[in-house]
Amino acid sequence: MRKNNKYAKLLLHRQYTSMRTPSTLRWAFLLFAMPLFAADGIDSYVTRTGTPQDFDLGATHIVCTPATQTITPVDTAESKSIPGCLQQIYGQRLVVTGKLDNKTHTLTADTIELIDLETGRDIDGFSFIDAVLSPTLLRADGHAIVIDSNTKITRENDLTPADSPATRQWVKYEGVRRADGAILATSLTFSAPEITKTEKNLRKKSEFDPAKNNEENKQSGASKFFLGKDYKRIPASKDTALQARIEAIGNKLIPAYQRSLTDGDPHKINFRFQLVHGIKYQSISFPSGIILVEERAVKVLPNDDQIAYVMADAIAIALERQEYRYLPGYYTMAGTQTAAEVAGLFVPGLGLVAWAGNHVALSKIQKTQGDQASRLALIMLHDAGYDITQALIADWHLEKEKPDFMQRSIPYRAAFLFQTLATDWRPDSPLRQQHP
Repeated sequence: MRKNNKYAKLLLHRQYTSMRTPSTLRWAFLLFAMPLFAADGIDSYVTRTGTPQDFDLGATHIVCTPATQTITPVDTAESKSIPGCLQQIYGQRLVVTGKLDNKTHTLTADTIELIDLETGRDIDGFSFIDAVLSPTLLRADGHAIVIDSNTKITRENDLTPADSPATRQWVKYEGVRRADGAILATSLTFSAPEITKTEKNLRKKSEFDPAKNNEENKQSGASKFFLGKDYKRIPASKDTALQARIEAIGNKLIPAYQRSLTDGDPHKINFRFQLVHGIKYQSISFPSGIILVEERAVKVLPNDDQIAYVMADAIAIALERQEYRYLPGYYTMAGTQTAAEVAGLFVPGLGLVAWAGNHVALSKIQKTQGDQASRLALIMLHDAGYDITQALIADWHLEKEKPDFMQRSIPYRAAFLFQTLATDWRPDSPLRQQHP
């Protein structure tokens, strides 16, 4: 693997912001995700639930009256209109038409249309089980997964029919999104957790003491030019109070099943958190469990809930073992394979890569990783007692870095989190009703 290849460098240094979509997909998504203002309406996400008559859509205040018509989806083919107002849920996408007062950013609604992109949709993925909430309810990949009598169950990698689903087992799932946000599984394939020699070596290679880095021994400009950025040599912050703060937040986020593992257990990740300065990312995750957090990002965010999301996102990358699981894909993307060779690449947890070129295939992998890490980050925030709605605000804030960021276009990751809160985390979701 060549050190000066930008794709190869991503192998050991998965970073929070690298998970955003490529420029083409990004612009296409923004056309959908940004608050779209027309002469008579707005298309955005609920950012304050308030009451049925009074809530916020993006940065716009919505007033619903008895004359307002609410359009709700019945199924994928039709919808129905009812008079009056409904209680909205956080993150719900709405298209609202009416009279907009630009001075007060208030829109008096004529119609409110609920957009449901998920109910009845086929969902599949590959992740580990982080909680068994009941014999028929699992939590994996940031979803509540329901097992019923029609679910086809397969066990691999030394598991037998006598083995029940358990925390840290891996599961490949297929199912259908229910109205309450849960996934009704049609097929589940369980496999036992395993740490291979290759993964052990990957952790060992990414081991270092980030606290020892300073301005004197940081990477030189010449080294950056010829070898690229060495994230193991990022200077540590001198702000001891802020360092103690992120350590407290990080340790609170580590899942209970990880903390319960004994030292020396190969499945235990030795998480360490270091405040640094001089990187363009909010956080960087290493396979060894080292998490670097950018000092500037911590100072910009107004509360621990938002800081916790940035850190949980990085922790999720290590827990999902993304650096190892996607290793074959990164090696292929880092080489000089032709489009035909890339089209035959099978990536564990992702499936068959069938795109026209290396950049597009790599971008697909990064987007899949990013979506997965964000879902798991919400799980960790929830279990640690943080406000999960602050996650999307944090991403939106850091992306725009403007005082009026909520009046600007919604970045992909924040829009994805809005949708996740309105589906997986809707008020009647098993994720909210059940706790490990």
